[in-house]
Amino acid sequence: MDKVLFISGSYPPDKCAIGYYLSNFLKHLKDDIEVVLALPGRNRQLGYDFHHFPDELFGCIKEKNIRLIHWQLITQGFRYKVYFLKYFFLLKLKRGIRQVSTIHDFSTLHFLNKIRLMIPILLSDYVIVTNEIDYDIIKKFNKNISIIPISSNIEMKKNIKILFDDKIITLLFWGFPVKNRELDKILDAMFFLKKRGIKFKLRILPGFYNISERDKNFYLKKISDLGLDDNIEITGFLNEDEMRDKLLSSDLALLFYSDGITFRRTTFLGIAGAGIPYLVNFGTNTPAILKSMINCSLVEPFNAEKIADKIIDFINNKDSFYKEYEKLNNFVIEKFSWQRIKEEHLKIYKKFLNI
Repeated sequence: MDKVLFISGSYPPDKCAIGYYLSNFLKHLKDDIEVVLALPGRNRQLGYDFHHFPDELFGCIKEKNIRLIHWQLITQGFRYKVYFLKYFFLLKLKRGIRQVSTIHDFSTLHFLNKIRLMIPILLSDYVIVTNEIDYDIIKKFNKNISIIPISSNIEMKKNIKILFDDKIITLLFWGFPVKNRELDKILDAMFFLKKRGIKFKLRILPGFYNISERDKNFYLKKISDLGLDDNIEITGFLNEDEMRDKLLSSDLALLFYSDGITFRRTTFLGIAGAGIPYLVNFGTNTPAILKSMINCSLVEPFNAEKIADKIIDFINNKDSFYKEYEKLNNFVIEKFSWQRIKEEHLKIYKKFLNI
């Protein structure tokens, strides 16, 4: 069986979505490829520590006859660091070694991070991106490029969760809050819901652990000032199983983004693929196919009263919403399945390996 060496700055239990993505991807790949893993500073039972023990890594490449290396960039483990870039140069000089790089969310990165990634982009024998926006940018620098979408760590299934009339509705905010943005307006909307007598709980997942102390205090004070202490659940960081349980027990996800809903949002893919109802917004990056499929669940994300109105509309007119959810649920499962993602990767690996 052919081998591929995967290098990533993060891997579970690191608090990094790309690390969890890689972990799930490798679970689906292991029957077709022998996986070798290299991680910086990681427990060496999981993979080679190429940062602190580079000789061990290069010894592995020789011993296992590694001919293909697949990088995942840019992850929390590589954040603000440049040391890993030297390995691109060193590996480029090794005869018979080919390098593939998956570049995640390039268009959203800080300018300095984009400059840092130009070395992997230029030196890679093949580049994988996860969306069309990144593709249009990076293909100017490397013509050997293709789009392979990401998938969700939450199991996809053809099933729409039904909201029962006799229960308190559990609303979900899933993501890292930014002050004066989406969560700010959602909290205002919760205030209007409470004034109208709606029984609800807002679940904030994963909470405030990954934001500044100043922003955390801002949200906690706002929750208290609005009289929402009894309506808010702040989960904190969860492992994969705990996160799945919290998501699947939610009734309605509030998925608002500054650039609109897109397929690069794993939060959206996870919610839609798992059959959890949602409200979303359009933006400059929302693809036409999504605009054609979403109507009932569309809302203005920065208008608190309209968010509250739409939640009440969902509670009172569930059937019209469910037809829309079912259609998109089927589409996401078909297009973003792990099986399809695996097959697209194997086509690329085949260019460099005899598989």
